[in-house]
Amino acid sequence: MNAAADLPPVISPPTRGVTRWVWLLGAGLVAGLAVLYCFNPVEYHFYPTCQFYQLTHLHCPGCGSLRALHQLTHGHLGAAFHSNPLLVAALPFAAWLGFSAWHSEKQRLARRAWLQPAAAWTLLGILIVFGILRNLPGPAFAWMSP
Repeated sequence: MNAAADLPPVISPPTRGVTRWVWLLGAGLVAGLAVLYCFNPVEYHFYPTCQFYQLTHLHCPGCGSLRALHQLTHGHLGAAFHSNPLLVAALPFAAWLGFSAWHSEKQRLARRAWLQPAAAWTLLGILIVFGILRNLPGPAFAWMSP
């Protein structure tokens, strides 16, 4: 009797497909940042326009993100913060979250926790409050608008 025949087959995790997607995502990110580095969104008009701004003439939470990323690729942190302070403040957290989830299998719980309804509602609340505050008149909130 063969003991190896009695063992269930070993199923390996689908790392090949996941690795391919990670590399494609990374290549797309690098290509997008290269385009943003070379072509200033203020000067070139092939970038998409904000439909919310076109309809309401109010700044959405994402308005100024392309300009902020362009400034960040050139190392101008202050100008990037002026374009979209929420994006600049969120990038280190998003980078840490992505890096830790990619490098550690123990972060599966963190990824699941990030997708919990409380986290989603908190993120939505932050976006709504930021969107409202950046459109208020007066000098107190003018630093938030692009």
